[in-house]
Amino acid sequence: MAHRSSRDLRDLWGAASWAACAQFFLAEAVATLGFQGHYSYRDKFISDLGALTCLHGCSHWHALMNSSFVLQAVLIAAGTLLLSGRFFPTWAGATARVFLLLSAVGVLLVGLFPEDANANFHVLGARMHFLLGALAMLLIAIAHRRRAGSPRHARPDATWLRFQPVAGSIAASIALFGDVLIAYSNEQTAAVLGTGTIERIAAYPFPLWLALTGSWTLWAVLAGGNSNSPRDAAPTARNRTRDL
Repeated sequence: MAHRSSRDLRDLWGAASWAACAQFFLAEAVATLGFQGHYSYRDKFISDLGALTCLHGCSHWHALMNSSFVLQAVLIAAGTLLLSGRFFPTWAGATARVFLLLSAVGVLLVGLFPEDANANFHVLGARMHFLLGALAMLLIAIAHRRRAGSPRHARPDATWLRFQPVAGSIAASIALFGDVLIAYSNEQTAAVLGTGTIERIAAYPFPLWLALTGSWTLWAVLAGGNSNSPRDAAPTARNRTRDL
């Protein structure tokens, strides 16, 4: 088994943490199965699945949904801290790291304070999570746009480095559009799209992006040997030149 540096191990666990953010969709699907009455993705909020009382409907699996929110916060924060060397070496990346950690705090509030337990903290957490997650994706896309053009990135994740700016920009744009809809939608908009649809336009891109980015980074670390970072690759090139 090839030896891996501490940097690679941090990247490995960080990428796995982000990839595991897909658990949110599994928890949501299970919670809908336990919902009393018909649960409509179009017309029901995600938070309805974590409601403790049945004033507007509730799920027998509300504890699972709220636990998923808390777990999501842990996974986002862990991945962000562990992947600091890979994703956040620029000003845009450093700002994105702050936004990611704050978005983790937001979804933590969502899980700890269900909508019918403390609506103020719940709504604050949801807005933090949606908006700051979208801005973080956009900033990481900006950071990767510069890195993707570097000739030093002939690495297993080079394809992702080229694709990341596009994927991140698209995901961020959709999420921000959803944030605008949430802030400015009226009864007519809600009637056409559905309140659940509007919320999911803002909510879904971020965990999808985290899962995809984490999975691709995990593959890159596993396929890349001892190290994939540009700073670690440069000494190797110099050593080869010296050996010629």
